[in-house]
Amino acid sequence: MISNIHAVQPWLKQFDKAHRKIAESLLDSLVYITTSSMIRDLKEEILQNEGSDVVSILPIRELLPNEQVYDALNTSLSPLLQVSQEPLGSEAFISNLYIQLNRKNTNYFPLSANALGVPNSASLSLDMMRNLNVRKLILIDDIIGSGDRTKEFVDRLYNHPTIKSRLSFGTLKIEIIAYMATETGISVINKFIASKKGLTLNVLYKAPLISELANSDDIYDLCKGYANRSDKFPMGYKDGAVRVIFSHSAPNNIPTILYRSVNRYRPKNNGITGLTQWNALFPKRYIPTDFSHQIENKKINLTKSQKIKTILKLLDTNCLEVKKLSKMTNLPQYEIKRILADLKTNQWVAVNGKEYTITDIGKLEISSKIKGFKNIAISQEFYYPYKP
Repeated sequence: MISNIHAVQPWLKQFDKAHRKIAESLLDSLVYITTSSMIRDLKEEILQNEGSDVVSILPIRELLPNEQVYDALNTSLSPLLQVSQEPLGSEAFISNLYIQLNRKNTNYFPLSANALGVPNSASLSLDMMRNLNVRKLILIDDIIGSGDRTKEFVDRLYNHPTIKSRLSFGTLKIEIIAYMATETGISVINKFIASKKGLTLNVLYKAPLISELANSDDIYDLCKGYANRSDKFPMGYKDGAVRVIFSHSAPNNIPTILYRSVNRYRPKNNGITGLTQWNALFPKRYIPTDFSHQIENKKINLTKSQKIKTILKLLDTNCLEVKKLSKMTNLPQYEIKRILADLKTNQWVAVNGKEYTITDIGKLEISSKIKGFKNIAISQEFYYPYKP
C-alpha cells in the first residue's frame, strides 16, 4: 500500500489526525504506472499495423500562445517536440519510443537525418514526410483528461494548409493514440474530430477516477477542504479527479493537494489545519526518486508460471481478448500478448479473431497441482482497458 511507504509520511503528517485515514485511502487508490510499461504498450499498439503505411510520430504537448505545430510558411522546418520553458515530460519518452521503432523498421518509421545521413531527430518536417512518402501521422499522449490540450494541439495541426490538403485528398491519415483517457476526454475529442476527414482516436486504457471509489465523497471533502483558497479546481484541472501517477510525471488533473506546494497557505476550510505552508507530495508534478524507488520495490514479482496459470484459469471460464485479460489480471497488454503467443505455440490456447480460448491440453495443465502456486489477484473492477 502506498500509504505505508516512507516517502509519503511527511505529506501525510500535514493532515489532522482525524483526516489522516482518508488521506491514506487517497494515496492507496492511486494507480502507479512506470514509463517503461507505457512505452511497451504503445509500441505494441503501433506495431499492429507495421508495414501498412510509412509513419511519423509526434508527442501531443502544451502549445504556447500562437505557436504552431508546423511552421506556416517553411515546410522544411521540423516541429518542436518540446519548448525550453517546459519541464521534461511525455515528450521525452515518446521520442525514445520513435527511436526504438526506427531501429526495428527503418523503412516504416523513418527519422530525419543530417547531411551525412545520420539520424538526428525523431521529428520529421512536412517536406521530409512528403519525400519519405509518410502517409500516417501518429499523435501520442500519455493521458487525455479534460481533452483541452489534445483538442488545441490537433486543431492547430489540422488547420495547417499542407496537413489539411493532404487529409482532404486522402494522402495522409492522423491517428491520435492516448495511453489513457477519461470518458470526458474521449467524448470531447470524438466530437471534435467527428466532422474532420482522416482523423481517428485510439485509447488504450480508461483512466481511473476518484468518483469510482466507495469513499469518494470523503476524499472529495478532504481534497477540497485542504486545498489552498486560491485553487480554482481543487480536484485537478477542471476538477478531473484522476487517480493515476506515471513514473515520469503526475497529471495536472489529480487533486492539487498532491502536486501544488504553497508557501502562504490558507486552506479553503477555515480551522481544518493550522499550517501556513503546504508541501506537495509531487511538487510541480515531479515524481520524487524515493517515491518511485519505494513503490517499485514493493511490487510483487510473480513468476511466469503463476501468470500462465491465472490466464489459463480465466480462459477456462470465458473466451477473452487481450485487453480483457489485461483488465482482469492487472498485467500490461504487451506481457499478455507474449504469454499468449507461447501458449498458442504449445497448443494450450487457440485464437478465433481476437478472442482466445483454452484447449483440452490447456485444461489438463490447470488441473495439475503445483506446490506453492499463487494466483494473481483478479479484479473485474480494475481500470484496464477502455475498449470492451
